[in-house]
Amino acid sequence: MRGRQERGELMLDPSLVKMGQNIARSLLAERHERSWSLSSHPAHPKSASPWTLQQRECEDGQTVPVISSLALGRPGAESRTGILRSSPFIARDTISFWICGHRGHPDQPPHKNNFVRLRDSQTGKELRRAYPPRNDRAIKVEWTLSSMKGRQVELEVIDGDSGPSFAWLAITRLDPPAAQVDSFAPSAAHGGLLEGLARVLLVSAPADLRDQLKAFLPSLPATSPTLPTSKERSRLEKVIKKRVGSFELAQPRMENGKALFKTHCASCHQVAGEGALLGPQLDGIGARGAARLTEDILDPNRNVDAHFFLTTLTLKNGTSTAGFVRGESGEVILLVDAMGKEYRIEKSSISASDTLARSLMPSSFEHLLEEDEFHDLLGWLLSMRNQ
Repeated sequence: MRGRQERGELMLDPSLVKMGQNIARSLLAERHERSWSLSSHPAHPKSASPWTLQQRECEDGQTVPVISSLALGRPGAESRTGILRSSPFIARDTISFWICGHRGHPDQPPHKNNFVRLRDSQTGKELRRAYPPRNDRAIKVEWTLSSMKGRQVELEVIDGDSGPSFAWLAITRLDPPAAQVDSFAPSAAHGGLLEGLARVLLVSAPADLRDQLKAFLPSLPATSPTLPTSKERSRLEKVIKKRVGSFELAQPRMENGKALFKTHCASCHQVAGEGALLGPQLDGIGARGAARLTEDILDPNRNVDAHFFLTTLTLKNGTSTAGFVRGESGEVILLVDAMGKEYRIEKSSISASDTLARSLMPSSFEHLLEEDEFHDLLGWLLSMRNQ
């Protein structure tokens, strides 16, 4: 499925899409049984995952398997970055592990980009931190946790160094039992499958599944929000509040709502197999409720997902194209514009890329639909709860 999308074949066979959705739901149901999860580093969202198993020697003479961010034999091994996170566990009196690796070239002062830390699972607060010893041999680290015994915590191993050398770390011989080296391989395979499915189903997953898969999409660089003026924001809030209030007294005409969807929405969105998949699929969208859907329709920039932000690509020949980046394959970017036209653009032909926190969806529905038409469309969308 992913290969066909990368070649620009956006209209996948519905049976393949359904199969992918079913596999994703099954894998998501199993994720709490996995000991480790992998994610990209926010500062380097496009980096390939660095995590792998290899043998390393410890300071006490033992040679043991370690989870390492040095992906030997793979392109850009040292420069890869990422985050490895354990499943939550209950803190005991002490936690210990062995760590090796580096913090930049030995001739340079140590940086703080590579480290292991303990976080509170509920608040995300960092509780302890340890840095690699700038050595290929692992040393033991032990943390006393008597003051936080019984709290739910998790370990994070973070490689944030994209440098060409001395840019990795590794961890092994962990105690607590909840996070073990031998459980890494099945967890990595499980996470890799979900990452792949999240990319493939970016627009074709129902709303509830898309929300669950969002955590497995690569992180995106921070983008400055495109906010309306305070005056416009206040005006929109009043319009949204008025429409939500009037909808409570309305009697939506479902057939007209369906017809309005086909006229104004189906060129980008699909429901129950009808419409295009240029924007997110809307199966199950009714579960979001009237207030949230009214916001999404009348103020589409408010809740737009970062993976659907508006990107403008300026080419070396002086032309430019705007849309959302549907995918990447090797040296090619697939971009879809607001009219649904697809562009396969060679990365080497791009001179600049600018991403705005804006949706491709027009913000004109306040004026495009009369109030009773808006009620019809909203009522029909709300009926799409169990698609």
